[in-house]
Amino acid sequence: MEKVLLFEGTKKKLTNFTIDEVSERLNSRREYLHGIDSDSLIEFFDSLMQFLKKEKLDKKYNLKNFIDFFSKKNLSESLSISLRGNYRVLDSFYDLGSNLYLFHAQPRGIVVQWLSGNVSILGLFSIFSALITKNVCLVKASSRGYEDLVSLLDTLNFVKTDKVDGKELAKCIALVLVDRNDKKLQEKLSMNADVRIAWGG
Repeated sequence: MEKVLLFEGTKKKLTNFTIDEVSERLNSRREYLHGIDSDSLIEFFDSLMQFLKKEKLDKKYNLKNFIDFFSKKNLSESLSISLRGNYRVLDSFYDLGSNLYLFHAQPRGIVVQWLSGNVSILGLFSIFSALITKNVCLVKASSRGYEDLVSLLDTLNFVKTDKVDGKELAKCIALVLVDRNDKKLQEKLSMNADVRIAWGG
């Protein structure tokens, strides 16, 4: 199996590309993503969840838990718990209770993710979590079931809020298909990672 670029801002099926080129384009999106305030990102993902329900994609893909997780209320609470009570440290420096220090949760860069084959849609949790913490995503899809994942990622292009255009946010994600036995390309993916997330074995 040759490598295939399945998604980069929108659905694709390109074979003439390099991992380094894709990584370079993703890196160019980091400043854009870091410039969006967290409240606007939370609002966008809440609107995206409403869109999924409106289009009945929640039932088609069994997304109830996913939609609940990325609702505005749950996402705000979960981020606050994870970030010492104030998720806005993702945006700027804040006093989190110390007289000596201000804190700012800095994004890491490119999050490379290897998705499992049995439930590839679960990868949406880590993809969207990376975006909400202002990291771009290079995702290695499983050879099984990636079509559903591509379709769900493409829904970003149909949602726009006051401050976030889903078409721009979608450009912060690239999804590739790479043979699991292609050691050279797997190493190339890993070498481009600032953070590595692996689902499954």
